Amino acid sequence: MSEDRARYFQEISRAFLSHRGAPFFLSPKDLALVEAWEKDGLPLGVVLEGIGRAFERTPGRPGPRGKVLALAFCEPSVRRAFAQHRDRTVGGRRPAPSAALSGKRARVADAVDGLLARRDDVPEAVRAVYLEAKRVLEAAAEGETLEALDARVDALLRRTADPAEREAAERDIGLGHRELPAAARASAAETLLLKRRREKLRLPFLSPFYY
Repeated sequence: MSEDRARYFQEISRAFLSHRGAPFFLSPKDLALVEAWEKDGLPLGVVLEGIGRAFERTPGRPGPRGKVLALAFCEPSVRRAFAQHRDRTVGGRRPAPSAALSGKRARVADAVDGLLARRDDVPEAVRAVYLEAKRVLEAAAEGETLEALDARVDALLRRTADPAEREAAERDIGLGHRELPAAARASAAETLLLKRRREKLRLPFLSPFYY
């Protein structure tokens, strides 16, 4: 799997799981749906926007009832987001950010400022990524750049993880999900590891689609 394709699957998985919560893996049907979105040419940012909309609670519109287990719950919102994206880009026009997305970018900026104001043990390499995010936000650059910076944070967290933290994530996933294939258990353990490391260091996401 190419790096871009792997990132497409990983970002969608992380966005969905961050809204849904445990368990920390996608089912084969979920993965098939992601593959269909990729095949149909849905941009990553559009898919993330659709997933976020699916979980939003707005006046007069209750949120999802019960526990959301399948990514198919987000399919209608993702397809609507894609249709709107095509309408905005017809004729080669540059898509204007929606008011909701602009508001989310403002929340990202607040979260970045909060982290940079801290004087605790945020690793310098991680802090440098957030400084870059601040420059991106101030320049009103595209959200895809923020997503790429989020991926850099994950890469740093993955590379600097303590072996004991990794072993604990693998053990916890293994104990609760013995029925999973080895590859799925490994992916779920990595998701859990990154979640725990972000929580421990209190690192906010940089992609606006998490807000």
